[in-house]
Amino acid sequence: MEKRATMKIDLLAYGVTELSPEEAAATLGGSFWKIFDRVVQTVVNVATLALGAIIGVGIIRGRGGRHP
Repeated sequence: MEKRATMKIDLLAYGVTELSPEEAAATLGGSFWKIFDRVVQTVVNVATLALGAIIGVGIIRGRGGRHP
């Protein structure tokens, strides 16, 4: 079998540290869920405001659900 030469980058030269696979997964996953949570919160807030505006306009125009 032929041995393949591998080249390891000197991470210290670039001022970075090497993460274990567990650390990398935790870091990436944590960032993803924070961003995902913010996006979901924004969508829910916009939908709530839109629904409130629709209901408010309906009440102002006299379509509040009470019929004589």
